[in-house]
Amino acid sequence: MSKDPFTGIDPKASPDELALQNNRAITTFGKQAAEISVDSEDDKLRAEKLLLDLKTQADAIEEFRVFFTKPLNDQLKKINALFQPQIKALLTMIQGVKAVRGAYVLKIEQAARKEEERLAKIRAAADAKREAAGKEAIAEPIKSVERVESTARTEAGRNTDRIVWKGEVTDGQLVPREYCVPSAALIKNAVDQGIRQIPGVRIFEEVETRTTARF
Repeated sequence: MSKDPFTGIDPKASPDELALQNNRAITTFGKQAAEISVDSEDDKLRAEKLLLDLKTQADAIEEFRVFFTKPLNDQLKKINALFQPQIKALLTMIQGVKAVRGAYVLKIEQAARKEEERLAKIRAAADAKREAAGKEAIAEPIKSVERVESTARTEAGRNTDRIVWKGEVTDGQLVPREYCVPSAALIKNAVDQGIRQIPGVRIFEEVETRTTARF
């Protein structure tokens, strides 16, 4: 089969050869696109022809891309369908075990903090009495409360714990504005429905051109 008369693409070429052909065409089109300006009807006609040429080239490349990749993607989908549900099931189990284990670690940590606070208050009261009696504060540091080891090792590997703070929204109406992000989707929907004024949003007109090539 000869080269496509519209795109100049050889359908018998390998992916690498096609890519080289495409790059040559894209370089030529790039120069034309960079030089295009529209100030008259003739300019507009030239722009329309260039748009159709570009779209024809893009459609042809896409067709060959799909030709090469569809069998691979189909096989990939089959393999993913076999193994991804198994991985998902195991990851769900992992999260469940982590949650139970983490709850225990956090309980021990919070109990240790509470006990250290209690000991600190006792020490503060004792030091206050000593100071009132003209004595020096107790030099011995307060004994730290034992906690769960942050890293647990086994023959299979290790688990490392790190206690972190997290935030969870419980009532969106109460969240301060500085922690909220405007929704582009909601703004677009409002503009599509005819809203023309939204504080903090520039609403403007723009030409959208849909190009359909036939080859």
